[in-house]
Amino acid sequence: MLIQPEKAALVKARLRKAVHLCEKLWTRFVSAGAKGLKNAEKWALRILKRAEGWLGKLPAQAVKEKIKAAFTQECRSRQAVNLVMPVACVLVLASVLSLVPLAPRAAAADHEPAAETANLTITPRYAAAEIAETEALDMHGELVEACGIYVDNKLYSVIDCQAQLQFFLDALLNQEKLEDPDAEASYAQEIEVVSGLYPSGSVKSYDEIKEILLSVLQIQVTKTETYQEEIPFDTVTVSNDMEYTVFSNVVNEGADGVQECVDQVTYLNGKEVSRSAVKRTVVQEPVSKTIETGTRTLPDSYPEGYQSGQGSGVATGSFLWPLPYTYHITSPFEMRWGTMHKGIDIAEGGVHGATVRASDGGVVTIAGDLNDGYGNYVVIDHGNGYKTLYAHGSAIYVTQGQYVSKGQPILAVGNSGNSYGSHLHFEIIENGTEVNPLNFDFE
Repeated sequence: MLIQPEKAALVKARLRKAVHLCEKLWTRFVSAGAKGLKNAEKWALRILKRAEGWLGKLPAQAVKEKIKAAFTQECRSRQAVNLVMPVACVLVLASVLSLVPLAPRAAAADHEPAAETANLTITPRYAAAEIAETEALDMHGELVEACGIYVDNKLYSVIDCQAQLQFFLDALLNQEKLEDPDAEASYAQEIEVVSGLYPSGSVKSYDEIKEILLSVLQIQVTKTETYQEEIPFDTVTVSNDMEYTVFSNVVNEGADGVQECVDQVTYLNGKEVSRSAVKRTVVQEPVSKTIETGTRTLPDSYPEGYQSGQGSGVATGSFLWPLPYTYHITSPFEMRWGTMHKGIDIAEGGVHGATVRASDGGVVTIAGDLNDGYGNYVVIDHGNGYKTLYAHGSAIYVTQGQYVSKGQPILAVGNSGNSYGSHLHFEIIENGTEVNPLNFDFE
């Protein structure tokens, strides 16, 4: 079996690199004097022993014989000045032929690793030329068998115990799974361990390796997250042609729904980098808010500038004077014509058509003419034991069931019902009994 032509150029390049390395090492050995030569001899004999172990794996018998001859003639002669250089070159050639690729490192197997085990690519390579590949190595000391740690094809450090490295990498992944055992954890980078000959000065301790890798490695965690979120309700408006356009009534307040969400989320070093929806399940359907609005056109007597819409219906507990036009009382709360006048009459010249306002917030219980002598009148229930009555109007601006706010226009002064001139008849009813309005402090 011969070396393939496409590998010949790679072999030559590696040999040239090895020769250059040996020249540098040889210079250091010579400069060290007798001790340096002694180290050179030890190094050569160590390489010879390993190379002879590889000879049985070489595919070309002719190359085997040449290597044996080179070691016999050169390596066993202590007086050979260039002892190191040919031995190193033969070693590189042997590694090329036996272990095949001194070519660039193959990419790690592309597969999904188990979450609790780091995915390492183990590349055996015993080539002295490896130590010239990066400036990160400490060139001091003898060449020793060790493991170079590559992250994304960059050499970061050297360790002498691959098992410790595997344990550390697995521990990092398992730590990410403590909160969610079903999560998938893996390293975002390609991690490769290359076995080879490295200067002993470059071998780092276990603690040093951990510190280096913690600053470099990125851990990707993919997990399934389940949570609930609200489904906002929509608003529906329905028309009521029996009510004026100022009428507005909430028939149904509406309610948000609930849905259960299942997402697949990916984190990189604890920071979310992607999220995709897996499943959505409606737990509770939303209920639409329904608002009823009037469509009838307002009468001409409706006060100019009035803000249309529903009032709050909230009582404040105090009363507002109902007719800002005047404070003149023409008939008080007293016996009159043999019967009790249950309210007060408020009037003054030109009062006809003036705006009457709600003395406090509440709900309109009567709005119209019931042929009971009050003419067009409005009664508001304030919900706190009090009601107020406004009678003899010329126009009504609210409807039965409508919520009104304190000060909201509700009536126009008129002369309807049993009346002998335009005025406002105003009553305050406490727990079903009419009381004197003048006993209260009005705003």
